Amino acid sequence: MSLIACFEIIAKALFPNIKKNKHVSSILIPHAGLEYSGLASVIPFLEINTDKYTKVICLCTNHYDNTNIEITSKELLSGDNRKILDREHSYLRMEELVEHFFNKDSNTTQKIIYHLIGDHTSSNALNSVDENTLIIANSDFWHYGDRFSNSQHSSKINSQHDKILKENAIIKSIKESDIDSYNEATRDDKNIKPCGNQVIKLLLKYHSDMNIKGEVCMYHDSVNKFLPSFNILDMMKLDYNGSNHLVSYVSIIFSKYNHVSPLIRRFEQLMLLSRIKSMIEFIVADKSSYTDLIIMPEWCNINSYKNGIFVGIKNTEDNATRASIGYYSTDNFIQKTLAAAKSCVNDAHNRWKKPILISEISPHNKIMYYVNIFEAEDKWKTWHGYQDIAKNAPGKDITKKTYGYKFSYNRNGMNLSSTYLPGVWKEHENRWPTFEKMINDLIYKALSKTSYTDDELKEYKTNGLFKTYKTTYVEEPIITDKSICLR
Repeated sequence: MSLIACFEIIAKALFPNIKKNKHVSSILIPHAGLEYSGLASVIPFLEINTDKYTKVICLCTNHYDNTNIEITSKELLSGDNRKILDREHSYLRMEELVEHFFNKDSNTTQKIIYHLIGDHTSSNALNSVDENTLIIANSDFWHYGDRFSNSQHSSKINSQHDKILKENAIIKSIKESDIDSYNEATRDDKNIKPCGNQVIKLLLKYHSDMNIKGEVCMYHDSVNKFLPSFNILDMMKLDYNGSNHLVSYVSIIFSKYNHVSPLIRRFEQLMLLSRIKSMIEFIVADKSSYTDLIIMPEWCNINSYKNGIFVGIKNTEDNATRASIGYYSTDNFIQKTLAAAKSCVNDAHNRWKKPILISEISPHNKIMYYVNIFEAEDKWKTWHGYQDIAKNAPGKDITKKTYGYKFSYNRNGMNLSSTYLPGVWKEHENRWPTFEKMINDLIYKALSKTSYTDDELKEYKTNGLFKTYKTTYVEEPIITDKSICLR
């Protein structure tokens, strides 16, 4: 099995049930070696209906000079251009991907044209694009380290953090097809320019003219490769060991009808999990003084969330909970999430009596991470007293188990509250054979005691306020069948 085929299988497992997007006009992918950026290169194709397009225009970076070379047939190239092509890795990576996704059928009538772009101002590569044309462009982003003669621009522990800061404005301008902002972001520091700068400028000019926007569907760097660990959060995280060198990779899907698709939403949720993993690993690895380096890119849609969140840790082997901390407030979503992650380390030690050990974090990965993102609070249902919720809450006992429950009581100088997340009742169905038993224990939890009189229970059940809600549950995906990538 080819490495691209392996990554395609894995991408479908990590991003399940992704529908094709008939409006995709172009994609931007990395051009590094497949072992470094192959997954990022393959993920955009999950949304692409390859049968829709009659023409595919491939824009590859010319790393050797500022000439533009059109390749419709290698045999027609001059000797000098043929030599450039044979060593130009941006073309070689592009050809591998296109051969895999578009040339499976020998009877295909699709026209595939490759362009090496050395000077965007003199290129006519995008002069004949129609609605049945797919544009595939490639470029890597920030290169850092001694190999690139710019190690003075960061440090080992700061390099991934600095990469995000340096690329925020660049990636945002590419998403929004804002040529002026892109030029401004890359004007003063030539070291931050993507190596496919000419490709990106050509693509941006076309997108700006056609009012095409984009959304990022993968973002990571070369510090941790996906193989052989098969751990996508390791690939996406900020590593507590730092790195003296890296290359940054981004994949973007563009469309005239731009929206946050399930693929984009899934990617951003995994990005959030990678930051949770980073926070916990920094603390466990005795790097707490560096946790301010753990940030989300500014261009992520998830930054604008107004939701409560619970963060948790489980064992990978038996799924046993090791920590769970959450916040109901709807402000500062990312800061709140990272604060919950930080608190999980203490929660594991103090409440669950099972401290997180350095032998359990990467590269051992004996624990996994999850989040419950609450639906917007204005969608929660409110019930006044037990009789109201018992009679009117969604569904019968079997379907009620999928909801979360919150109890509050504010009378007689008392201010009590407690919650069970969605699925908790289902997990403890032997302990709570009836809805009423679950509600009773929810009240117990608020009181922090194990018994009360019948009159007390009646008071809390009659005058308490109950709310039901749903959450989006996302956990660290674990690939167990690694044989799919044996070559």
